[in-house]
Amino acid sequence: MEGNHSQKDLGPIALMCMDSDAKDLMLKAEKGYEKHVREIGLRQSVPGFIDWLFKSGLVDDVREKAVIEFEKHRQKILESFQGSPNTEFTRSAKRRSIHSFAYWFFRWSGLVDAAGKAVIK
Repeated sequence: MEGNHSQKDLGPIALMCMDSDAKDLMLKAEKGYEKHVREIGLRQSVPGFIDWLFKSGLVDDVREKAVIEFEKHRQKILESFQGSPNTEFTRSAKRRSIHSFAYWFFRWSGLVDAAGKAVIK
């Protein structure tokens, strides 16, 4: 798996932890965006966060790839919920949120390292 995490296989179980530097950068981005929208008087939004994130300089600009890959990721999740009897969880999982994008981007995407530098593939 790509991304900013470590994995330890313990027999049939895999234990994974997010890199602490990547987590710190994710939290810094979320708080920075929250402060930004408060200062200019806008509401938070996922498109606004994505735009701000790549313009902020916190991470290298990999916006085009990130948007495409995140949508692919979301589609896989939505497909896995088809036919689920847990409608409350399904509804919440379908909602777009700043944190869901940020968590995927900083931990799982493999597009940037824990310092926010683009990973060349």
